[in-house]
Amino acid sequence: YTSTNGMNASTTGNITGVYDMSGGNNEYVMGVYSNSSGTTISYGSGGSSFSPTLSCTANTYVNCYLAPSSYTDYSKRILGDATAETRAWYGDSANFVYSSTPWFQRGGAASHGANAGAFYFYSYTGIAYYDYGSRASAFVAPS
Repeated sequence: YTSTNGMNASTTGNITGVYDMSGGNNEYVMGVYSNSSGTTISYGSGGSSFSPTLSCTANTYVNCYLAPSSYTDYSKRILGDATAETRAWYGDSANFVYSSTPWFQRGGAASHGANAGAFYFYSYTGIAYYDYGSRASAFVAPS
């Protein structure tokens, strides 16, 4: 109970903390590569594209990263997005979005072992996969 497999495995060191911060499921997040004109390239499962194609110039719910030159080019990061700031902390994998893998995923899967965790981010195609998920969130505008 009080071992590193018990409550001491939580983020707070007590029973009410958050457990398993070191990978469990990849989660797609709304961070996407964009071409230099500010329109995202179309990618999706089975070759079909997302509909409608996201417009980075009109959409405030997506972080658009304008045309980095490689998977390791962090010059297009958005300050505060926890890419360059936390890159490779605790050995977690870090790979920036790029034209062939335009969507960010976070967390990493259990199969990634020590490379997964709270600071893991990686780019992928956006297709559905058995250990990739996402979560919906709601925004309530102030009145």
